[in-house]
Amino acid sequence: MTYRPPLLKRWRYPFLLCLAFGGVWLGILLLLVPRGKMSGFALTLMGVAIVAIVDLVRRSWLVWTTSVSVDDTGLRWSRGSAGGALRWDEISELGFSYTEDRRRLQIGPVRALSKMLHPLPLLPRGLYEQLKSRLGPLPPDIEADYYSRQSS
Repeated sequence: MTYRPPLLKRWRYPFLLCLAFGGVWLGILLLLVPRGKMSGFALTLMGVAIVAIVDLVRRSWLVWTTSVSVDDTGLRWSRGSAGGALRWDEISELGFSYTEDRRRLQIGPVRALSKMLHPLPLLPRGLYEQLKSRLGPLPPDIEADYYSRQSS
């Protein structure tokens, strides 16, 4: 089964891109119609809109290419150009780590030989339940923290 980010998260970026392209269009229109000191504003508007377009295209690409696939052979994940795959016999357990100040909980498979954690790019409840049945649950306090983060 393949898991992807929800449609609401994926379709947010094309809408925001339309607004940014509208800012570029408005800046060009303001440059073409001479109105005194509007050219500085028009250039600033176009610059901000172009920076927003570049950022939104990058973010949109990352969200649209994010996926985690689970099947009988193993686990595959990708986000942008980064990705990975592990067979079930290469995975020892389901592991976790926190980023600085416990702001983000990263969960993923742990490679059996190197004990290296491979954080998954997304982990909805359905995927966690499927991994939990194959690899075993996280410690109770971490699992409670995971569920509390999922509800918020």
